[in-house]
Amino acid sequence: MELSPPEQLIKQEKVEAVWNKDRQAFDTWLKSDKPHTTLELPPEALRHLAIPKRILELADDPEKVRLLPILQEPHKSGLFVVERKSKPVTDKDELDNYLHELVEAGGNDTEVELPPTIDQYHAEYPMLQDLTLYDQVLLDLLFTSWGPDNLHVVRFFDRPQFRGLGVGKSFYSQLRQATQEMGYRFLTGYNDKGNIGYFTQILGRHTLSEIRPELRSVLAGDEFDDGELKYFTIDFLLENDAEQFLLKPPQAKIT
Repeated sequence: MELSPPEQLIKQEKVEAVWNKDRQAFDTWLKSDKPHTTLELPPEALRHLAIPKRILELADDPEKVRLLPILQEPHKSGLFVVERKSKPVTDKDELDNYLHELVEAGGNDTEVELPPTIDQYHAEYPMLQDLTLYDQVLLDLLFTSWGPDNLHVVRFFDRPQFRGLGVGKSFYSQLRQATQEMGYRFLTGYNDKGNIGYFTQILGRHTLSEIRPELRSVLAGDEFDDGELKYFTIDFLLENDAEQFLLKPPQAKIT
């Protein structure tokens, strides 16, 4: 639904208020004496790491956007960014019928078609009590912290209707600044053929194939093969590291 100019102004004020509150919580945590290269952040500080401003702008009501932890370990964090809608996102009766058919099919979801009245996350996580039928998953995230230096984004999924609307750029820009402030040296991810160009050309990342062979395990561990070299990307958060790790000196940025 298109908003009137006064409604747009009210919404933008809400976006700024929510984002600033998250940022303030993150700043407060940064001032603590605890180690900061970790994923064990307080929930209110973790919001700034996971909820980009662009998602708040695209949500119907930014005040109803929250984090829903799916997996929480010292070095791993799985999160849904969720918005509570005013009406159910999924039809309960349709979901019950779908789950019943899925059981009869032996759990093989390729044999049971997902109706358009059912959100895929309600179908995949029917036992997740905190994910109600009024909740829409906006982002699906999984982070791992590889030692004290490397934050690795295992998974970043946004809804199809958000593609091309600046969600990825907002997310990675905010995440980059946050991880720099936390004291990480590297921000890494494994990207598929379809989006590798976005990370190298738009975000300016380097691939593992550009890294000195003797230093690749520092960034990606030992479990990678030659076919993965061009799909594993690295964002150097310290400029001196780029000079140390790259086979060729980084080109000067044009300003």
